[in-house]
Amino acid sequence: MSNNRGGTEFTMGVLVGAAFGLVVAFMFALKPGEETRDLLKEKTGEARDKGAAYLERAKDAIGEARKRAKVKFEED
Repeated sequence: MSNNRGGTEFTMGVLVGAAFGLVVAFMFALKPGEETRDLLKEKTGEARDKGAAYLERAKDAIGEARKRAKVKFEED
Protein backbone atom coordinates (compact mmCIF):
# COMPACT_ATOMS: atom_id res chain seq x y z
CA MET A 1 0.00 0.00 0.00
CA SER A 2 1.37 3.46 -0.83
CA ASN A 3 2.08 6.08 1.79
CA ASN A 4 0.82 9.55 0.83
CA ARG A 5 2.16 11.20 3.97
CA GLY A 6 5.36 12.30 2.21
CA GLY A 7 3.34 14.33 -0.28
CA THR A 8 1.41 16.05 2.48
CA GLU A 9 4.56 16.83 4.43
CA PHE A 10 6.21 18.19 1.29
CA THR A 11 3.22 20.43 0.55
CA MET A 12 3.17 21.75 4.10
CA GLY A 13 6.91 22.39 3.87
CA VAL A 14 6.41 24.36 0.67
CA LEU A 15 3.64 26.44 2.27
CA VAL A 16 5.69 27.15 5.39
CA GLY A 17 8.77 27.98 3.30
CA ALA A 18 6.76 30.32 1.08
CA ALA A 19 5.29 32.09 4.11
CA PHE A 20 8.75 32.48 5.66
CA GLY A 21 10.16 33.79 2.38
CA LEU A 22 7.31 36.27 2.12
CA VAL A 23 7.99 37.61 5.62
CA VAL A 24 11.70 37.99 4.91
CA ALA A 25 11.01 39.70 1.58
CA PHE A 26 8.69 42.21 3.26
CA MET A 27 11.24 42.92 5.96
CA PHE A 28 13.77 43.95 3.33
CA ALA A 29 11.29 45.78 1.11
CA LEU A 30 11.98 49.40 0.27
CA LYS A 31 8.59 50.66 1.45
CA PRO A 32 7.68 52.65 4.54
CA GLY A 33 7.14 50.56 7.67
CA GLU A 34 3.40 51.11 7.99
CA GLU A 35 2.77 50.29 4.34
CA THR A 36 4.89 47.15 4.64
CA ARG A 37 3.05 46.05 7.79
CA ASP A 38 -0.32 46.56 6.11
CA LEU A 39 0.79 44.55 3.11
CA LEU A 40 2.18 41.84 5.40
CA LYS A 41 -1.17 41.63 7.23
CA GLU A 42 -2.99 41.30 3.93
CA LYS A 43 -0.67 38.61 2.58
CA THR A 44 -0.70 36.73 5.88
CA GLY A 45 -4.50 36.68 5.78
CA GLU A 46 -4.42 35.37 2.22
CA ALA A 47 -1.94 32.65 3.18
CA ARG A 48 -4.08 31.69 6.17
CA ASP A 49 -7.16 31.42 3.95
CA LYS A 50 -5.29 29.28 1.41
CA GLY A 51 -3.97 27.08 4.21
CA ALA A 52 -7.47 26.65 5.63
CA ALA A 53 -8.79 25.71 2.19
CA TYR A 54 -5.93 23.20 1.75
CA LEU A 55 -6.66 21.72 5.17
CA GLU A 56 -10.35 21.38 4.34
CA ARG A 57 -9.55 19.59 1.07
CA ALA A 58 -7.15 17.30 2.93
CA LYS A 59 -9.82 16.46 5.52
CA ASP A 60 -12.30 15.68 2.74
CA ALA A 61 -9.76 13.47 0.97
CA ILE A 62 -9.02 11.60 4.20
CA GLY A 63 -12.73 11.11 4.85
CA GLU A 64 -13.23 9.71 1.35
CA ALA A 65 -10.23 7.41 1.73
CA ARG A 66 -11.64 6.13 5.04
CA LYS A 67 -14.98 5.40 3.42
CA ARG A 68 -13.33 3.50 0.56
CA ALA A 69 -11.13 1.57 3.00
CA LYS A 70 -14.12 0.67 5.15
CA VAL A 71 -16.07 -0.57 2.13
CA LYS A 72 -13.06 -2.55 0.92
CA PHE A 73 -12.50 -4.01 4.38
CA GLU A 74 -16.15 -5.02 4.70
CA GLU A 75 -16.05 -6.70 1.27
CA ASP A 76 -13.19 -8.99 2.30
